[in-house]
Amino acid sequence: MALSSSQKKFIAIVGGVVIVFVLAFLLFGRGGGGEKRTINLTIWGVGDTQSDIQPIITEFVKYAKSTDAYAGAALLIDYRTWREDEYEDILLNQMAEGRGPDIFYIHNTWLPKYHNKLVALPADQMTRDQFRSLFLPVAAEDLIYDNKIYALPHYVDTLALYYNTQQFQSSGTGSTRPTATWSAFKAQAAALTNKFGTSITRSGTALGTTKNIKHGVDIFYLMTLQRNGKICRDEKCAAVFLADNKEALQSMNEYTSYSDSKSTNYTWDSNYLKGMETSNIFNDIDAFIRGRVSSIFAYADDYDQISVLGKNSGLRFEISEIPQTDESAANAENIAFASYWAPAVSRNSNYPQLAWDFVKYMTSKDVLTEYYKRRPRPPSREDLMNTDQENPLRVFHRQAKYAQSLVIFDKTRFTQAFSDALETVADKAMSSFNALRKLETDLNKIIDPYLQVEGEEVTESGVQ
Repeated sequence: MALSSSQKKFIAIVGGVVIVFVLAFLLFGRGGGGEKRTINLTIWGVGDTQSDIQPIITEFVKYAKSTDAYAGAALLIDYRTWREDEYEDILLNQMAEGRGPDIFYIHNTWLPKYHNKLVALPADQMTRDQFRSLFLPVAAEDLIYDNKIYALPHYVDTLALYYNTQQFQSSGTGSTRPTATWSAFKAQAAALTNKFGTSITRSGTALGTTKNIKHGVDIFYLMTLQRNGKICRDEKCAAVFLADNKEALQSMNEYTSYSDSKSTNYTWDSNYLKGMETSNIFNDIDAFIRGRVSSIFAYADDYDQISVLGKNSGLRFEISEIPQTDESAANAENIAFASYWAPAVSRNSNYPQLAWDFVKYMTSKDVLTEYYKRRPRPPSREDLMNTDQENPLRVFHRQAKYAQSLVIFDKTRFTQAFSDALETVADKAMSSFNALRKLETDLNKIIDPYLQVEGEEVTESGVQ
């Protein structure tokens, strides 16, 4: 049947409209009018600067926009760094209001407290076995919780022993470097300590107090860990175990003995740095830089400060692996203490899959290789270890392989509580036994409110 002129005109109009819509779709995409889908992703971190992370962000955006999922999107990723002393309070306040970053760094001890504030990595994107094949053993212990992966590490730091090479060489102890065991190191530190009467004029090592030793509590944790001790009863830290904790008691007695003027270990006390503030000496690291203490326990993250400021003061130093107990050394079962931050995905994120894509990208081998060039750090991956002699952080690379962590519930509040307790014992205001009994009561009061709240747990289903 022949079409009438009006029918032909109608078909032509409809066809023209269809062509216009097809062209508009091809030119402008689904948004129409040239508008692009905008995705904002926010990252909060500790320790990493903007210049450390921005190159990773820039390359990830290029990578993401080359995929079908984000090809037409305007992808905006913002990184913000925080001081550790302010970070957690601000983070918790933001999350309580349903806001906060999409990705935030968690400390390796945080999961008992934070797991229900996070989205776990879906098992079809990485299994636990795959995690263990990529990352160091300590990371699997710290970042897998209830059989779910909650964060991926981009480095693993440990406590090591920095020592003044000139002072050790002239010590007359028969050894020009720190000894491998605590029993021998005690004698070495005592020989390196100079005194005028009972007053210390140069310390052999910084141990014994906490208010003027930067990592004092972590050193106590290390001593407890090396005795195969623990602070919490289980991996979820449902309760603190200190009242009859033999390993913690021995560690507290040993640590504080270094500040006891009647002890053969005496090398340091609360008054040692008094009056040195005018010389910008406020803690053990400052004292080490200026030659007032022969050895200190510090992290790889302290290296830049010590190296840069030490050049100005004429400091010559090396780094040694942490001393071990006689039993550990005899059995070649070394234990180092790990402390590090790792990116995780917030349950408040509107883009949990994109957030996890970034974390996986950030911790991939090639990306971390470039990151370590900008920010030298001991790696989190076995395939990036570098123990070559010319690497100044080679000791931290070695220690990361046998690093362990202590399970604690609240890093900030536990650190402050242990610091106060150790200082009280060092000042002879309380015995170690009574200090630990009080600590058990106080720390369980911190934990109890969290155990009483039935929080909604976010698992793999949180990733769309």
